[in-house]
Amino acid sequence: MFTGGASTNCRRFIRTGTHNQAAIEERFGLTVRPAPDFVIFDNRNDQLRAILECKGASDGGTARDKAARFARLRAEGQRLGGVPIFAVLAGIGWRRTTDALGPVVRDTDGRVFTLATLPKILETEPVPGLRGLAS
Repeated sequence: MFTGGASTNCRRFIRTGTHNQAAIEERFGLTVRPAPDFVIFDNRNDQLRAILECKGASDGGTARDKAARFARLRAEGQRLGGVPIFAVLAGIGWRRTTDALGPVVRDTDGRVFTLATLPKILETEPVPGLRGLAS
């Protein structure tokens, strides 16, 4: 069902895309299109635990336009019972705080990371509770 080799069953995340949009929808009930970049799940019960979206923006207008995506993801997460949204952002466009970064921080409840702060994602719920789970 999902590509990625034999170790896929041990993972707690799936990289999504058009190639597996239908499977993600069927497996987790995630209907937002296009699918988010990654879904994070509990492999003990196959329950969706988080949605992760990555966005780069080299200018403020692009960042503002991309910020709207997080509002749609937040609505989807709420529809699914409160699944948290994570953002990984790169580029100088995110320096535009009022109408780009600010809405993303709001829509992710502050779960915003850059390449420099990405290791902190391992300390942000629900990720710590999923680390080290046996498949």
